[in-house]
Amino acid sequence: MNVIFVRGRRVRPGLGRVLPVVAMGALLCLASYVLEVGFELAGVPPETTLLDNVILGILAAILLARYLRGREEAARLAAAKARIEMVGELNRRIRGPLTAMSRSILVENREERLRCADEALEQIDHVLNLSLPALGAATASRSLTLQ
Repeated sequence: MNVIFVRGRRVRPGLGRVLPVVAMGALLCLASYVLEVGFELAGVPPETTLLDNVILGILAAILLARYLRGREEAARLAAAKARIEMVGELNRRIRGPLTAMSRSILVENREERLRCADEALEQIDHVLNLSLPALGAATASRSLTLQ
């Protein structure tokens, strides 16, 4: 089953389908009952209303399918928007340290240049660890194995 994250919460599309289906079923049941009572009061035999019930069921299925597809699309768009916002925030937070790193290239003293680059890398690592904790844990374990 697909799990979609919207604003940091897990949204399971399958669970969100139950309420609209139940509501549509209840509405169809009520509409069919009202129509049957109306036809019976008008003197129409119940056997002739079978085609009406089939058409009503088909229309309800089409409407429900369109509604559910629209809801799932809205959830996918919300998840994509959240990812875009996260990437934008990471870009904003990392831009400063990257600028400092590029400026460190211009420093003629080798030790000063390495110190500036190390500081910039530490700032980038800090931002990534705060923003992406799982990635930070993988990076930390990989750096321990390299040393």
